[in-house]
Amino acid sequence: MKDGRETTNDVVGVFDLDEAGRIVSWREYCDGLDCAGLLGINDKAMRSIMCA
Repeated sequence: MKDGRETTNDVVGVFDLDEAGRIVSWREYCDGLDCAGLLGINDKAMRSIMCA
């Protein structure tokens, strides 16, 4: 974090492969509410931003 604290966050990686098994695209997803909580944003406030 900006103040020097360390955090962990779960991430899911999704790969698309071609016929030869090579990665042709790569996407990563994380839980926005989890990230918001790490930053001190409460669940209700984050939901109102995400659902606006």
